Amino acid sequence: EPVREHVTIISNTDVRNAEAFTAPETGGDHFRSSATFLTQEHPKQTEGSDIHVGASMDQLYAQRFGQETPIPSLQLCIENVDQSGGCAYGYACVYTDTISWAAPTEPLPMIRDPRVAFDQLFGAGGTAEERASRRRTDSSILDWITDEVARLKQTLGPTDRNRLNDYLDDVREIERRIQRIELQNTSGEPRELPEAPIGVPDSFREHVEVMFDLQALAFMSDLTRVFSFKMGRDASGRAYPESGTTRGFHPASHHGEREERVLEFATINTYHVSLIPYFL
Repeated sequence: EPVREHVTIISNTDVRNAEAFTAPETGGDHFRSSATFLTQEHPKQTEGSDIHVGASMDQLYAQRFGQETPIPSLQLCIENVDQSGGCAYGYACVYTDTISWAAPTEPLPMIRDPRVAFDQLFGAGGTAEERASRRRTDSSILDWITDEVARLKQTLGPTDRNRLNDYLDDVREIERRIQRIELQNTSGEPRELPEAPIGVPDSFREHVEVMFDLQALAFMSDLTRVFSFKMGRDASGRAYPESGTTRGFHPASHHGEREERVLEFATINTYHVSLIPYFL
């Protein structure tokens, strides 16, 4: 309720172009819906490289408002996007992997690993070996620009100097968080998401919040004005115990209009939406 005025809620809509148009397409709704979400086009049924759907609205926005920033747009996600070839019902996995399309045949990759997103926004700094050493020793990407920061501060007044200090502190803090996640995930303890990159937290909430913080810092410095953030994956069986139910998302969505199952699915959706105020 406190953030309602900052949120646009769109109701009574449907994604008709994700439905089957021909008999061979029957059953493939989950594997069309992500591609249709921001394009409102019907994906071509193919498991090959001849994919075709449409340009997505985030990329139309980026073409208009993203050309004056270092990064025209950035695409982030929470669940795995490392599948290739065909996924199911004759559809290429790329239709499910991304919601962002620069053109009908140009899907844009989505970044799942906070470390990769951080490096793309703020710079990796040095060689692969130097980056690995920095992660082990708790040093920072900011160490590479110490002299430049000192010179910049000399040109700023007290207010702007404080703002710069606050911003750099925020960058360093999120870098430390990512380092802690990587250390935890390489500690040898069992992981809930063993297939995930080492920079990906096992906790859904923590993963979402790190990604939100990266977006906020990028907006603050005008690195980019366009983000697309895919928080789930169609047909995902992932469960969200923090929501209050242990049923997987996809099984919960097939509730058959049974009241208790509908409420269970609503609980998961409510949990997802409850994370948005953190960003706002």
